[in-house]
Amino acid sequence: MRREIDLGRCFSDGWNLYKNNFALLLLSTLVATLLGGLTCGVLSGPLAVGLLWLVERLRSGDFEKPVVGDLFQGTQKFVPSLLCVVIFTVILMIVGAVPVIGQIAALIGFPLMMFALMYIAFDDLEAIDAIKRVFNELFSGALLMPVLVGVLANLAGSLGAILCGVGVFLTMPLIPAVFVCTYHQMKTDSDEILDADVVEPSEPFEAAEAPTGETKPD
Repeated sequence: MRREIDLGRCFSDGWNLYKNNFALLLLSTLVATLLGGLTCGVLSGPLAVGLLWLVERLRSGDFEKPVVGDLFQGTQKFVPSLLCVVIFTVILMIVGAVPVIGQIAALIGFPLMMFALMYIAFDDLEAIDAIKRVFNELFSGALLMPVLVGVLANLAGSLGAILCGVGVFLTMPLIPAVFVCTYHQMKTDSDEILDADVVEPSEPFEAAEAPTGETKPD
């Protein structure tokens, strides 16, 4: 059954994740972007996977808070993530030359690639299988709303470049946060709001209600 995607919730959950972990997400996104560029894109895919894993650990309240160096864990998916980026780049170069279709492809190409990378990172798919899944879901309509969320997230993340140039680095970390929250909304039927707050290791766990069969003291 197709999951209903709440666009507002995708952004509110992503925003909470972004603002509560701003420094770490800013540094991680900056390192991933710069190293991806310096290696002519060779590390773009692996570092993107590492960034997605890092964001997921923050989203789930991992007891051991991640650090910037955890980006390089994405090299565990080096071949499939690199191949995914190369294939999407080639597709966009070819389709981009076609009038109208090229403009549409340029708009949705990045979200499609991000979903493929998330399928590699979270569903352990190989590059070809992840790309096939993305296009099958796109043409079936299942991925239309998630792609729309991705397009808007990309525009929001690029807003800093429009407003003040280098400010793009302040808004870019919002992109992976929104994508990961959207992925999880696609995967669950629950209406429970994702808790994007940073969980402190020393914070004790408190049960929400008394165990069944026991009576709370007055």
